[in-house]
Amino acid sequence: MSEPPLQVLYHRQERTLEIVDTAQRHRISADYLRQHSLSAAAQGPAAAGCAGDMSIAIDHIEPCGLYALRIHFSDGHRSGLYSYDYLRRLAARQSGKD
Repeated sequence: MSEPPLQVLYHRQERTLEIVDTAQRHRISADYLRQHSLSAAAQGPAAAGCAGDMSIAIDHIEPCGLYALRIHFSDGHRSGLYSYDYLRRLAARQSGKD
């Protein structure tokens, strides 16, 4: 099970999600999150259509138990769950640290 972070912040102007852990902070762009949704509804042409679309924003973040977030995107997508472990892996991959 994913360890929950100390804090989850959304920086609306930069369109980045920040996961705050004891030892470090992880930032992921809303566009990158949308492209890497594990939801079956977001695969294929739907995800490809938003690649590099810097207008994608996060409208709402909903905790799902102690292990994940459901992220509501500005393009209407909201069916995917992002475990905290997956969010940390995405942050590392986006920053080139994986």
